[in-house]
Amino acid sequence: MIKRARRWITTIAATAIAMTGLAIGTATPAAATGPTQLPLVTFFNATTGDYFTTAQEVWTCGYYNISPCADRPGWVIVGRQGDVFNPANPQPAGTVKLFHWWSPDRSDNFLTTDPAWSGDIGDRRVSGSEYTLLRIEGFVNPPPTSAGPLTLRSFWSATNLDNAAVVRFPNSTTPPGYGFYRIEANLLPPNAASLTGCQTSAPHQNITESWHAHANTISPYSSRIGVFRGDTLRLSASGFTRIDGWGTTVDVIGLSGTRAGTGFPLPSEPAYTLIGRMNSGGAFVQGRWFDAGSWFPVVGHKLPSGAITNGPCVFVDPAVGGTLEVGINDPTLWDNGGFADVTVRQWI
Repeated sequence: MIKRARRWITTIAATAIAMTGLAIGTATPAAATGPTQLPLVTFFNATTGDYFTTAQEVWTCGYYNISPCADRPGWVIVGRQGDVFNPANPQPAGTVKLFHWWSPDRSDNFLTTDPAWSGDIGDRRVSGSEYTLLRIEGFVNPPPTSAGPLTLRSFWSATNLDNAAVVRFPNSTTPPGYGFYRIEANLLPPNAASLTGCQTSAPHQNITESWHAHANTISPYSSRIGVFRGDTLRLSASGFTRIDGWGTTVDVIGLSGTRAGTGFPLPSEPAYTLIGRMNSGGAFVQGRWFDAGSWFPVVGHKLPSGAITNGPCVFVDPAVGGTLEVGINDPTLWDNGGFADVTVRQWI
């Protein structure tokens, strides 16, 4: 427990030190002994019409609700896109630089791996307006031939005079006026022993058995050792829940073999199955990031024997005080009843 507390305090202290370099597009470089990977987070300013994607701790602290973290009026968090290799450390072999250019005339942050936009910090270039190369945002894997769940893509809006570099926009919907023009890179998944441990079925460090996920409410998960940034959880469940006032029951995987569709919290998964979300920060599940409030699957599927497989590995990255919440994939919870019997395994 002491070791885990120290890990959390160290993270907060490092972020507080980085706050001294606050400025759009600039930051105090991390120490060479800093983390191997950094989260890449997108922000949006409706006043300037600018999407801003960055790994700078003076900005990403807002994603985690870490204090102190400067207030930035007008900027809202779009979401975490993936990870980059820390630019303060030596460049890993086979990677390319993610350049960060800035145009004050357009109020436009422009991220790209395009070799035509390579250069040295302070270089200036004109493309409709003058841009200055502010920093290397990180090192990333080269552009793939086709997009995947962690592919960073560039979009351009002639209306807003804005470049946007994202893996996905909110609700996976491209905003009006933005058009895709280039694949930039493949971002990195979390580099965590806990996630590897879950994926390889290594021994877990904690288990919570017979935890009840109630069908008529959202149930926050509480671990006896706490859940910290970088932990991985895997849920297994059994039992039936009542999904209406007439006594209709379904098991924990819901209406197997179907998709819930429009109007359900997670349309891509079966109706009435168990689902999860983070109430702050995010979670990495099945190869992609889910930001706070976005639902994801937490249970497996039914085998011919009738047994239900374990759910996917859920790598959690909550903000301070954040937690995993579990509910039923049902748009109306009030008429439900009963609970699912859940076992949670935890890797730290």
